[in-house]
Amino acid sequence: MMYNLIILVFVCCTVGYMFLLYEKRVYVSTLYWLGIFLMSFLIPNLMKDKYNYGYNLSNNDFIKLNLCYLGVLFFFILFNFLFVSLNLRTSSNVKSTFDYSQLSKASNLFIVVSIAMLPFVGVGNLFSGAHGNHGLINPLILKIFPTVVFGLNLTTLTRVIYSKNKSQRNKSIAAYIYALFYGVVIGYARRLVIFPIIVVGLFYVVIKQVKPSKRLIVLITLTTIFVVMPLMVSIRTSGLVDGVSNYMDTVTSDQAKLVRYVQMSTDVSWSYSVAAIAIKEDVHITPLTLLKPITILVPRSIWAEKPLPLSLEISRLLRLSDNSMSSVPVGIVGEAFVYFDFVGVIVMGVIWGIFTGLIDKKVVAKKVKGRVTNDSSILISIIFVVQIFTGAIRGDIATTILETEMVVLPVVFVLYLSKIKR
Repeated sequence: MMYNLIILVFVCCTVGYMFLLYEKRVYVSTLYWLGIFLMSFLIPNLMKDKYNYGYNLSNNDFIKLNLCYLGVLFFFILFNFLFVSLNLRTSSNVKSTFDYSQLSKASNLFIVVSIAMLPFVGVGNLFSGAHGNHGLINPLILKIFPTVVFGLNLTTLTRVIYSKNKSQRNKSIAAYIYALFYGVVIGYARRLVIFPIIVVGLFYVVIKQVKPSKRLIVLITLTTIFVVMPLMVSIRTSGLVDGVSNYMDTVTSDQAKLVRYVQMSTDVSWSYSVAAIAIKEDVHITPLTLLKPITILVPRSIWAEKPLPLSLEISRLLRLSDNSMSSVPVGIVGEAFVYFDFVGVIVMGVIWGIFTGLIDKKVVAKKVKGRVTNDSSILISIIFVVQIFTGAIRGDIATTILETEMVVLPVVFVLYLSKIKR
């Protein structure tokens, strides 16, 4: 009874606050954070069987965890509402815009690089899936490949918005279809393909000042969770040909397998259970782990006791796998707890509530003579919102920041270079 009541209160508070904000305007940062936080809570709680990793987890353990989720939500809403409501001044004189020509230069660069990489990554994934081809790719190519896939999908899709005529639009759509195929089939990517779609969708809503219907938003969300992401998992596992076939068979004949695909398509089911174990076992890790984006530059020969990445450290401490290099995320609530106990849970809600509120003061289209004059800064802000917020909800914010430095910053750099007039 208590378990279901907490879930009901959580959902009602989250959805209610989202609707309240949405009636005023599209607060991109706050609404996105709340949306993925709700998803990270609902997916594992709606699953009949939860992972336990060999631990004896009782219903009370999950109730305690859900109360922590509710605590984060309460303090998030409280402080977010205060900062959203404050009449803070924002800069209105900064002009920073994109146009079709600039985005074409950026997207064409990624297209050329992606084609140049084809001989190294091959097309074997059409039939073998990720596991059949992953070990054959050069390590250097593996490092830069995520940046290329992300940049390729982001720039080609953004270019569609800035097309001024039918010819430009057709070229941009063709370029994006190539990018989508390259990311999903050649690169077996999920986040690197989905994130650009989310970024450009939110960007379009802000600069065009449109407000999609709530029904459409719910439909898109459910389609993404139950169709798009499970299909990507199937393609990643079996390749394009067998992956699509297996997914169709699953939808029509094996709903239990579809549920497993939904679980596999995100880390939230795993991280939810790991968080419950961490709280039950009272696991604590040094906050120095948060400095990973900086300490990665320090070799272990100088600092032998340098903290491991959070996901790897959690996996080893809780003995979640026989593989010593296996890493499992602990989720945003679990991360707050292992660093600062239950106080950390409160602080996590406060920090994110304030942070999202401040960002929403900046992500507002400013028009001069009918033209948005700050669209490039809005796009860059939304890129970081989607990348960092999603990683933070997954747990291990330090690794997320490091990934942002490695994958996203080079794309942002290319976007700024494209604005330089020669």
